[in-house]
Amino acid sequence: MPKGENPNAPIIHKFSPITNGGQTDLKEEERLEANRRALKSVIPYLRTPIVKSEEDALQRLDVYFNECLVNGTRPTWEKTALVLGTTRQTLWNWETGEKRGPLTVDFMKKLKETIAAYDAELVVEGKLNPVTYIFRSKNYYGMKDEQEMTIKPKTEERTAKELMQLAEELPEE
Repeated sequence: MPKGENPNAPIIHKFSPITNGGQTDLKEEERLEANRRALKSVIPYLRTPIVKSEEDALQRLDVYFNECLVNGTRPTWEKTALVLGTTRQTLWNWETGEKRGPLTVDFMKKLKETIAAYDAELVVEGKLNPVTYIFRSKNYYGMKDEQEMTIKPKTEERTAKELMQLAEELPEE
């Protein structure tokens, strides 16, 4: 350990990327400040109880989205889970109907679509890295890369006479 460093200080990995819209060239102090801001924004939700009803959810989401407006932060599916006092997996279970929760499938789909629409607006305005949008779309919003292919077998059309000739040429058993 270099002389004068605090042995109890947290270990900071200098090479773990903190991205800023796809940028990883942040200066050290900017990187540390980004870490501080991120932690300050999520830690208050650690003890948030699980949402009890759609009305409860709407009140929490109003506060959360207004917080995003005031602070200029982006709403995320991860933080939405924290705001609702649960996990992304639980939100997915509610959305797919795999498990019943206090929020209906339709409510969950509309909530996810709201955040997806927000991301799409940012991409259109050039304010969100398209790679980030593609990642989020595939992992959270159900989008897929698909190609439709039609495969037709190549067949030769033969006359009945040609088929009879071929049959005659086959070895007998």
